[in-house]
Amino acid sequence: MTVVHASCISVDGNGLLVFGRAGSGKSTLALQMIELGANLVSDDRTKLSLDKDQICAEPPSSIVGLLEVRGVGILKLPNISGTKIKVCVDLDLIESERLPTARFMSLLNTQVPCLRKVESPVFPIALMHYLRGRKVKA
Repeated sequence: MTVVHASCISVDGNGLLVFGRAGSGKSTLALQMIELGANLVSDDRTKLSLDKDQICAEPPSSIVGLLEVRGVGILKLPNISGTKIKVCVDLDLIESERLPTARFMSLLNTQVPCLRKVESPVFPIALMHYLRGRKVKA
């Protein structure tokens, strides 16, 4: 088990880990996706463990159901206890390719698909569809 500096949401049991430096938009992206139907797992810190070859995510007990929004404060939101991680997003890197090649991040000695930030208002919507399994395999 390890704790990473990342927010986590879940869509239909498929988890998204959102990485980035402080102020990069992890909580903002999570809140946008929650408004679109995702479930909060954890904000800013996420506990990861390995179950067979699946990475499982859950919140540290001290922040269950809490999401910090800059300029607003801490919100209490419904949350789920955990999810299986399907993809990561690195908000510190901007995607410049229209159709990027597959990239991966190593977590707990497991390779997880990793996307970069897309500066577009449709990015949270596209991630929702990705997590629902609507991405065509290249």
